[in-house]
Amino acid sequence: MLSFTTVFPSAARPLFGLFVWERLRHAAAGADVTVVAPVAWQYRTPCPDTIRDGVKVVHPTFFYVPGIFKCLDGFWLAASAGRAVARAHRGAGFDLVDAHFGYPDGVAAACLAAVFRRPFMVTLRGSELATYDSLLRRALMRWALRRAAAVVAVSQPLAELAQALGTRPERLTVVENGVDLERFHPADRVSLRVALDCSSSRRLLVSVGHLVPLKGFHRVVGALPALLEEFDVDYVVVGGPAPRSEQYAADLHALVERLDLTARVRFVGALPPADVGRWLQAADMLVLDSDREGCPNVVLEAMACGTPVAAASVGAVPDLLTRDSGVVYDRTAGPAALEQALRTALRRAWNPQTVRAAVTTRSWASVGAKVVSLWRKSVA
Repeated sequence: MLSFTTVFPSAARPLFGLFVWERLRHAAAGADVTVVAPVAWQYRTPCPDTIRDGVKVVHPTFFYVPGIFKCLDGFWLAASAGRAVARAHRGAGFDLVDAHFGYPDGVAAACLAAVFRRPFMVTLRGSELATYDSLLRRALMRWALRRAAAVVAVSQPLAELAQALGTRPERLTVVENGVDLERFHPADRVSLRVALDCSSSRRLLVSVGHLVPLKGFHRVVGALPALLEEFDVDYVVVGGPAPRSEQYAADLHALVERLDLTARVRFVGALPPADVGRWLQAADMLVLDSDREGCPNVVLEAMACGTPVAAASVGAVPDLLTRDSGVVYDRTAGPAALEQALRTALRRAWNPQTVRAAVTTRSWASVGAKVVSLWRKSVA
């Protein structure tokens, strides 16, 4: 199996695309997998090929022009990765190209699969919702998805998008992301608060993600003054700026100062999964106010830690959360909806074991087994 993705950990960006790696790592238990993970030219040094848990990972350089000619990215990506794919074809060979994200990866996979005369599968993960607004890129995604042997969507809204792009229902499957139940589990909040230098008397809200506008951190910060009228809360943001989002990060810090919240809001930067887990274990609540999502791993991880979630109704969120594990709200209803969801969640006494119980069947191992089954069906 040749898995093809531009969203994957590398020496240059070790925390990038860990959710893709987790699925592939567990799927590799049931198939021989080689990963071709092109790295954009500005992140190329150093980025050697590696062996991760027995899986060969190749990092060819991906050329593209930042900000313009985005309708050509799929073709540039295929051309950039062609030599690496040819080496894999001459070596152990592969039966299927397994692409992650509809654009540009899915379009590139369609091109490469045609060259090497192999079927291909595409997983839609959320960014396709933004790509859909571009007429040319939407047409290219439609071209690729109609040719795919299988299409996987990580949420029901993405499955509906795939159908709108012409995917036949019999080739479409929803497979949500999984969670590492051993790494993410309930722990003693009091001792964790001490270790993380947090107040043990205040309620702790945590959000996780790149500091980019679509994650909505500015809206959560904006809701805090009203929330503080009723609750004694702190807010911690786990994540660093994404490429070309430095201005948003600066604006976010400025907003905190303008609202006189510097004693309440803390930015701890991007962290490895184990440290993210500690913050989720210490939190009273995870807050997710994104404009769009596929299947947000952090929601599953918080629930595995026994931490309830207040989340916008985006992507797979309505299917992940139950009444016993969190509050789902309509973000498009405006700031009042977020404030009310936070108040509702903070007023309620949650049972950590009940929250965790909602995700105990969602292990990465079970997700990997489903993916292997789809791989085999696609080459049968």
